[in-house]
Amino acid sequence: MEKLKAPKQMTFEGNCAANYKRWIQTLEMYFVASGVDKKSDSVKIANLLNKGGERMIAIYNAFQWDNDDDVLNKYDKVKGQFSRYFEPRKNLTYLRY
Repeated sequence: MEKLKAPKQMTFEGNCAANYKRWIQTLEMYFVASGVDKKSDSVKIANLLNKGGERMIAIYNAFQWDNDDDVLNKYDKVKGQFSRYFEPRKNLTYLRY
């Protein structure tokens, strides 16, 4: 059996939205294969930041959080923040036209 490889760091070249979508999918497959998905949210967050690289950590540190300190320990909330960060802005006027 082959040794399980961790995903490469997130690539910020080109289309970041598509890169993030593909990277997070790969990371979550790695979580399932390695058993990280059964661990606590803080372990998942640490893995996400570690595998994402220094730029992901810098983005995470720049996020504005609610006053609820418990949010920082919720993997889905952190993943949602990253998804909103990488999702391209939509021009509503153009979309309505």
